[in-house]
Amino acid sequence: MGVFSERCNRAGALCRLRSITLTVDEHTLLPEWQKHVVNLLAKAPLQQFHVSTIGGHVNHRLSDDFCRAIVSTHGSQLTRFSVHRMRMSLKAIADICVRCTALQQLFIVVAPKDLDALGPCLAQARNLRAIHVNRPLDYGSEDVPKPSYDKILEIVRQCTPTVQQFGFNTRVFQVERRARVNEDSSDVMLTPYENPEIPEQFLVVRT
Repeated sequence: MGVFSERCNRAGALCRLRSITLTVDEHTLLPEWQKHVVNLLAKAPLQQFHVSTIGGHVNHRLSDDFCRAIVSTHGSQLTRFSVHRMRMSLKAIADICVRCTALQQLFIVVAPKDLDALGPCLAQARNLRAIHVNRPLDYGSEDVPKPSYDKILEIVRQCTPTVQQFGFNTRVFQVERRARVNEDSSDVMLTPYENPEIPEQFLVVRT
């Protein structure tokens, strides 16, 4: 990645790059890799950022410094920030929600113990349309009990009215709001995903 970054920057090769998908494996030295990726993307007009691990590796974690650097450089134009199979802190998620002012799609990995604190983080994103939360891989397969409908609904209620879709692991919901009569508020409901097309979050990482 270091050599690739240096050559691309020397040639000005990524000056029109708007979307990138990056993957790492168990042999990747993540601190060095993250530093080189920041340099690689420094001059790109990036709008969509995707990163994931290959296969079942569970130990990689995006650092707060890396997420902060990506947001500092590209936050004003990023419409999608997508992380699959890699942990990240709630602090990093909150920073993305606050400073990526054009963000419409957010795909993240969050441990069940952190779900109570997730809602306030997401509430700071003003233009989000789609959110998908995955559990870390080392929590096991889908037979692990899922958060209750009420827990997911509680998180969605804290989000802005722009949110239209919310997913957790393999479950995807449409977010519906119904205005209350003679009130300025609305009731939030989660309904089954009815679009015949596969939700985009399941197409982001191709194996």
